[in-house]
Amino acid sequence: MSKNIKTQEAKLDLITKFLDYANCADASYAMLDLIDENDEKGFL
Repeated sequence: MSKNIKTQEAKLDLITKFLDYANCADASYAMLDLIDENDEKGFL
């Protein structure tokens, strides 16, 4: 069974997008966690 190169590229692009979204969500969560910590300490 031969592999379709275009299909493989599309899958790689989709995986790359998912990883980018996951990294963005992780960074957003880290920022919100920092804001929450500062709020609890009265820095805001």
